[in-house]
Amino acid sequence: MPEFPPVKRREIAAWCAYDFANASFTVVIVTVVFSVYFTKIICGGRADADWYWSLAGFFSQMAVVLLSPFLGVLADLRACKKRALLACYLLCVAFTLCLSRFGPGDIAAAMICFIFANVAFSLGENFNSSFLPELAKPHEIGRISGYGWGMGYVGGLANLGLCFPLLQGGFTLANQANLQHTSVLTALFFLFTGWPVFLILRERAVPKPVAPGELWRAGAGRIAQTVRLLGSDRRLRTFFSAFFLYSCGVATIIAFAAIYAEKEIGFGGQQLILFFLLLQISASAGAFLFGILQDRWGSIPTLRLTLVIWIVVVAGAALTHTVTMFYVVGNLAGLAIGSVQSASRAVVALLAPEDRHAEYFGFWGLFGKLAAGFGPLVYGLISYLTHSSRLALMGPLAFFLLGGWLVGKVKLDPRQAP
Repeated sequence: MPEFPPVKRREIAAWCAYDFANASFTVVIVTVVFSVYFTKIICGGRADADWYWSLAGFFSQMAVVLLSPFLGVLADLRACKKRALLACYLLCVAFTLCLSRFGPGDIAAAMICFIFANVAFSLGENFNSSFLPELAKPHEIGRISGYGWGMGYVGGLANLGLCFPLLQGGFTLANQANLQHTSVLTALFFLFTGWPVFLILRERAVPKPVAPGELWRAGAGRIAQTVRLLGSDRRLRTFFSAFFLYSCGVATIIAFAAIYAEKEIGFGGQQLILFFLLLQISASAGAFLFGILQDRWGSIPTLRLTLVIWIVVVAGAALTHTVTMFYVVGNLAGLAIGSVQSASRAVVALLAPEDRHAEYFGFWGLFGKLAAGFGPLVYGLISYLTHSSRLALMGPLAFFLLGGWLVGKVKLDPRQAP
């Protein structure tokens, strides 16, 4: 086994820089701007617009579900996590640029382009996260994971600020060109802020001695072995079940928060940007704060606390009718969202064996992306059947309640905690 030099602070900073960069896609494309642009301009405000948006998310995440565990195994065997990350990064930038080409009536084309962009983004997120166990010692994982998520929200905040002037005209046909330019800005922001990880971060994994003809067979065998492990390891099975459930809730809020605010609360374009600017600040603060608390309390107790906050958030959003109260509920969600994602990533890093990091994070991606497809689909279906966005919130509320109950049953080995 070759000896690698100790991890340097600049490597951790470069790793966090990728979270800073890729948050631009999540915030502007998935959550704040393109989601509303798709439902209101591309779909023309149709009654089934929420359903189409949820389908685009569902199909993209199902593709990730099929690809992520196998690609994770291959990345471990070939020690090519950084090269795989680079490919995902460039593809996401390219398809995000293409999103700027679509206008009223381009429903199918916009959905297909978004699906490709979201698949590339999601796979890249998995590969970047799989470096965490190589960068942090067990007692540092919560804090460094929190740094990454915190920097992500700072990046989202920066990109939202750049997009703010373009939403002055609101989500109207007269402002269509400016709304399309937000996709261009997002692609360029991602491109010019994500590069440090490829220049600075070291690939510490060692390629396994597998012949090219045996690579796919070995990969399939490793996946089968991990599937058996999920079946036999109650702790791992319980955590990933809980993770799937509460991730359904988080994914639903991310996918429909701006759409709900515009439709039910009456937010305009710049109001949405201001709202999510404040939310990014609270989310960044929550990621940093709860990252530190994870190392003191442990990741599982931190997860339980944040899920209680999420239950309060969803119930509050369903009962809120004023802009002021929605600001309160939204910023409470901001505190919780960074923490729940950071703590989840830390638990996976603690559970993953040393030589199977990418594989376990591939399964983390599998359950997370399955949730990202399934949760919004449930919301979209309830909204379509009941014609009520408020009733559709019962979906994420149930996911958080069940996920929180299961998290309470996960016990980490004292040698792994926090």
